[in-house]
Amino acid sequence: METQTIVSQATPMGRSSVAVIRLSGRRSFEIANKLSGTKNKRRHHEVVLLPIKDKKKRKIDSGVFTFFSKPRSYTGEEVVEVSCHGNPFIVKMIIEHS
Repeated sequence: METQTIVSQATPMGRSSVAVIRLSGRRSFEIANKLSGTKNKRRHHEVVLLPIKDKKKRKIDSGVFTFFSKPRSYTGEEVVEVSCHGNPFIVKMIIEHS
């Protein structure tokens, strides 16, 4: 069975101090590494502060990335939660570039 990787805002829409964007699915770690411009292999429950970049490698923001390996996540799939600044424009850009 083919499954998609879902990227979505996990916190309510609107202005806030912090927003959480959740990636869930088999490509979550790959997308997170692309988004941060890193190639490191990530471990379960690893939490790291990384830059968040657009597709042209320009910095959008910095964020705290939390990695959950399958099957030990609450969905049973790879999950990455990105905590970033809660400006709606920044959140939209991050989701579009994921």
